[in-house]
Amino acid sequence: MLESAIRARGVENLKKQGWDVTVLHGTAFSGRGRADTVICAEGLFAWVEWKTADGQATPIQLHRLGEIRRAGGISFICDAPDLVVSAIRAGMNGEELPVEVRKGRWPNAAAIR
Repeated sequence: MLESAIRARGVENLKKQGWDVTVLHGTAFSGRGRADTVICAEGLFAWVEWKTADGQATPIQLHRLGEIRRAGGISFICDAPDLVVSAIRAGMNGEELPVEVRKGRWPNAAAIR
């Protein structure tokens, strides 16, 4: 599945929750390493970088992901649009999320800070 299709399904799942969802499009004005999707979920900020099953984040994306987490936000890389809502809810409940929420590897993956 293409990254754009993964993102579209994930965004649809997020919007069904009534959350504010903004899809960012990489431009010269959006800044390097910014998320594909920014979510405000019940007052909490979440950052999701969509990838295909074999897609890898760039070093700057991983750096930004860490910045968001250190600032108290929820952030992760996701290849599974069906897991994105449960991952954000887990983060909202204080669960430490892995950097990558990948199909078949979460929720049993070890958390990384």
